[in-house]
Amino acid sequence: MDELVLENVPGRFAILRLPARTALPGWFESVPGFSMVVRSDTETALLVTEEGAPADFEGDREGGWCGLFVRGTLDFGLVGILAGLSGALAAEGIALLAVSTFDTDWLFVKAEQLERARRALLGRGWSVVDAGS
Repeated sequence: MDELVLENVPGRFAILRLPARTALPGWFESVPGFSMVVRSDTETALLVTEEGAPADFEGDREGGWCGLFVRGTLDFGLVGILAGLSGALAAEGIALLAVSTFDTDWLFVKAEQLERARRALLGRGWSVVDAGS
């Protein structure tokens, strides 16, 4: 397996909660950068950039998240990637929000924990780079 590199995503993110099976708000389609919607029987969750989330959003909001993602495409047969990442952060007492897409894994940590998270990941042998480098 090639060396896996985590890339820091510029900006901050917010996770928003709407009631289950709520239609997506009209503004969601124009949110810049990374966004994601997850629907379950109990909620509709949106993960968006903070600037993309309207100030008057009528639902629960938890902002201040910073994102990191594994560069490249991860094969579905790979085992332990997310466990290794989350384990490195858990060992340092850093909470995370983990998201997997078809291509890769994303980690979101609170902004005030980002530098500690970077150090924890570096200490476990992961490469962590800034966006575009």
